[in-house]
Amino acid sequence: MNENPDLFEFLRCPICLNALIPSDDGASCSQCGETFPFDENGKLDLRIKKSKRVSLEFELGQDPTEVRESVLRILKDRGFSFPRKIPKHVYQKLQGELLPYFPDASDGPKIVLDVGCEESIYKSPCQDLGWTYVGTDILSSPDVSFVSDAHALPVADGYFDLVLANNLLEHLRYPFVAVREFSRVLKPGGRLLGVVSFLEPFHMDSHYHHTHLGVYNMLSYAGLEVELISPSPDWDVFRALATMGFIPRAPGFLINILFLPVRFLYAISWGIRSLMDKAVPSRKWNRLMRKAGSFSFVAKKP
Repeated sequence: MNENPDLFEFLRCPICLNALIPSDDGASCSQCGETFPFDENGKLDLRIKKSKRVSLEFELGQDPTEVRESVLRILKDRGFSFPRKIPKHVYQKLQGELLPYFPDASDGPKIVLDVGCEESIYKSPCQDLGWTYVGTDILSSPDVSFVSDAHALPVADGYFDLVLANNLLEHLRYPFVAVREFSRVLKPGGRLLGVVSFLEPFHMDSHYHHTHLGVYNMLSYAGLEVELISPSPDWDVFRALATMGFIPRAPGFLINILFLPVRFLYAISWGIRSLMDKAVPSRKWNRLMRKAGSFSFVAKKP
């Protein structure tokens, strides 16, 4: 594991994707000449300073992509353990049940790109697993490796074994563009893991809250093979509304007590409906999906 990777080994110009030339003040593109300074935190600011056109092409008149039943599963704790204990809030935010989908670092060095990393809270867990961690965010802080826009990642093609996009996609203006970027920077066989809002309330200038079909469509469009889409088991609309809206910062046990009757009535009504109307899906996944605060997803680059 390399705790301090040589960024210029994989950093590229976000405009033309050519190599960068380091300097005392930052870096410049070897091809287009665009310059990128160090910011007040000493981080290389690789956000594009001028407009960049990107094109998306959609094929109309086709039947919607059928979501494979095997993809729609409920995440379960498989007993995965870290070399050392990590804070509970980090485990929960990471959706700890996703951890078994991290590629094994025992068969050689692995490198992860955490997009929208904020304070890089996943850095220590990733390094504990033997990974080299790189974190980027559109806002600078002492914790990021470099500053960039998820729509135009300044990274070489096919470099990373894993891309994390946790609680990110709902905040992006053009998520299809960003997911295509994630696919581009992944190695063949590399994975994209993340969590995206569904029935969470509006927060932090969120743009798009995605259904499971929206998640599947977006990942498939980027050329990724969808392995899993799961309603986040412990984060339903009731908890999301309480925590992010009605009673922010309330302890979890209080939220559980307040919303226990609502959850109970929901489960009972769903059971009655499924008995009376055979058209109502009886699977637990469908019941959880309709009240999910967010969806977790795993996709692989072929």
